[in-house]
Amino acid sequence: MTDCAMADDNDGLEDELELLSAMWSENELKIKRSPAEDASAVKASLTARLMPLTAGDQGLQHLWCEVHLEVPPDYPEEALLIALGASRGLSDQSRCSMLQYLQKISHQLLGGPALHGILEAASEELTKLNSTPSGDCAICLASLSETPVLEGKLQLQDMQDATAARVCTPCFHVFHYTCLMECWKSCLAKTPASQCDPLLITLACPECRCEIQLAAMPQFQSVISRLPEPESIS
Repeated sequence: MTDCAMADDNDGLEDELELLSAMWSENELKIKRSPAEDASAVKASLTARLMPLTAGDQGLQHLWCEVHLEVPPDYPEEALLIALGASRGLSDQSRCSMLQYLQKISHQLLGGPALHGILEAASEELTKLNSTPSGDCAICLASLSETPVLEGKLQLQDMQDATAARVCTPCFHVFHYTCLMECWKSCLAKTPASQCDPLLITLACPECRCEIQLAAMPQFQSVISRLPEPESIS
C-alpha cells in the first residue's frame, strides 16, 4: 500500500471515529486510538455496551452485551477483529450465533467503512434475541418460551399485566411474569407491617438475590396498589 493510500485510509478511519463519537455517548462507546508507533498492530479499539432497541422502554430490555472491535492495520481492506465481552441474558449459543453473524457482516463490508455498520447490525441482532429470551425460568424451571398461567391465583389486573408473559428485573434476570408475581406475593405475605411502605419495599431477585425496589418495576404496580395500609396489616 502506498503512503498516499495509507493516509487516505487513516483519514477515513478518523472520520468514522468522529462520527461514532457524535452518535454515541462516552458511557455507550469507548474509543481508544493507538499511538503511531503501535498502529502497525491495531489502529484503534472500540468497546460498545449495547442494549436492545425498545423505543426507550427499559422494562422490555431483557439483555445487554459488550461488543469489542479492533481495527487492523490494513483496514478497510482487512476485516475488523470482533469479540463479545460481558453480557447478561444471553446464552452461550446466542453469543456464538451473534458473533458469527457479526463476523459475516464484517466480511461483507470489506473495502469500505464498517464500524457503524457492525454496531448497527449488533444492535439489531440483540433486539431480535431480546424478543425471544432463551433458557428456563429459574422459579418454575420451564422454558421462557412458554407462558404459564396460574389459574385461580391471579386477579384480573394481574392477568392483564401478564400479557407480556415475561419480566426482566433490573439485574437482567428474566422470569415468567406469573412465577415472579407469585414468588414476590409470598415474600410480601411474610413482610412485617413496619416494612410495608409501598415506596420503600425491596424484594430479592430469585436468581442472584439482588435487592430490587418494587416501586421501580412498573409491571408490578397492581401489586403495590393492593397493599394494605401498614396500620391495617395484622
